[in-house]
Amino acid sequence: MKKKLILCVGVVLVFLFWGCSKQEKPKFDRHWKFIFLEKKKIFPDITGLKTLNATFKYYNDTGEPQAIDEVKTTCGCTTFSYPHKVIKAGERGEMKMTVKVDKDDGFVTQSASVCFRNQPPVLLRVIGRKK
Repeated sequence: MKKKLILCVGVVLVFLFWGCSKQEKPKFDRHWKFIFLEKKKIFPDITGLKTLNATFKYYNDTGEPQAIDEVKTTCGCTTFSYPHKVIKAGERGEMKMTVKVDKDDGFVTQSASVCFRNQPPVLLRVIGRKK
């Protein structure tokens, strides 16, 4: 009786694992097609500066128009300028991040998350240091 039970459980487990492995896995394209030439801007010495201005150049290599849903910044001291329009396939352009640093000491790190409709968000960062 034990042998039959163990055999049945074994057969069920084999069919479960075999069935699960045959299911088609969802495809997720991990390659971002909306390309930023740089995702991080470093300012080695920001002593005496009141603001940091960083320009991020982009290229839409998705083959279709892309729209930016929103841009989330990490702090109220950071503003982000981007095209509030549909970005055509093959289009190039710039987005700008401005960070107020007049009240900061030491290291400054601010970021903006650019959220698209058809792809994962892209994180852009500005890093600076007051000496």
